[in-house]
Amino acid sequence: MRFPVKFLFGAVFVVALSVGLSGCRSSKEITRKVASADVKKLESFLHQSTPYRTLDSKVEFKFNPKQGVGASMKGNIRMFKDSCILISIQPFAGFEAVKCLIVRDSIVLVSRLHKLYAVEKLSQFAFKDYVNISAIQDILTNRIFVPGDQNPNERKIARFDRFRQKETEGYRWAENSYILDFVVNKDNQYATLRAYRPEWDQQVFVNYSLFSAENEVDFPHMMAITTEGFKVNYNLQITFMKPQFNTVTDFRFDIPSSYKKVTTTELIKRFQNLI
Repeated sequence: MRFPVKFLFGAVFVVALSVGLSGCRSSKEITRKVASADVKKLESFLHQSTPYRTLDSKVEFKFNPKQGVGASMKGNIRMFKDSCILISIQPFAGFEAVKCLIVRDSIVLVSRLHKLYAVEKLSQFAFKDYVNISAIQDILTNRIFVPGDQNPNERKIARFDRFRQKETEGYRWAENSYILDFVVNKDNQYATLRAYRPEWDQQVFVNYSLFSAENEVDFPHMMAITTEGFKVNYNLQITFMKPQFNTVTDFRFDIPSSYKKVTTTELIKRFQNLI
C-alpha cells in the first residue's frame, strides 16, 4: 500500500479544479436558469455566507483504494477563513508524522519522520486561476463555490443552472471544459459535489453526511471523496469529531532549522517507500 499523503492533498485539488473529470447527461434531465429565489438560496450556501471564521476539529482519515489495502489514521484540521488551513496526520498513537500548511499563495508540507519539508507555490499550478484557499475550504466545510471567485456577486451567481434528474436536483456550474453539480438532498442540505468533463469517462464525487446544526447551519461531520473511471480509484473519508467554531485557535507552524528542504515529489516518494 502506498502512503495516502499525495492523494489526501491531491484529491482536494482535483475536485477544486474539476479538471479531467466527466459523466453522461440523461435525456430526462431538466435544466433551467436559476430564478431570484434560487439566487437567495444559493447565497446561503456560498463561501461568503459561512457563519464562522475558525474551525478546529480532531479528525479521522480513512483511505481505501478500490484495489489494494486501506489505512486509517487520526489527525487534526484547523482553518481560518480566507487565511490558512493546518492539517496534521497522526498515524502512530498521537505522533504527528506529517503536517501541512495551506495559505493564500503556497503549500508547505513537513515530515517529522524524515526531518524534511517542501514548499509549493500555488502560482506554479497549471490551473492557478482556479486553485485558491477559499475553494479548498469550501470543499472541506460543505460550501458551494464559484471557481476562481471567493465572493461572487449576484450577477455571477445567476450564471448557475438549476437541474433535476429523477429524484436528484441541485445547482450546476458549467464551463466549456468542465461541469460542477452541487446536489441538494431531500432535507434541502447541500449533500454532494460531482465534478466531471462531458467528453471524458471519469468523475469525482464529494459526499457529505451526518449533518448536525452548528452555528446556524447544517454542518456535515463526515465527507467522502470518491473517484470513478480512473486506472486506480480511491475513496478518502474524513470524519470531523466534535468540531469547534470561532474559538481561540493556535495556528503556529514552526519548521525546525535542522530540517532539510526538498521538492514535494521527493518528499512524497519517501512516504511511498515506507509502506
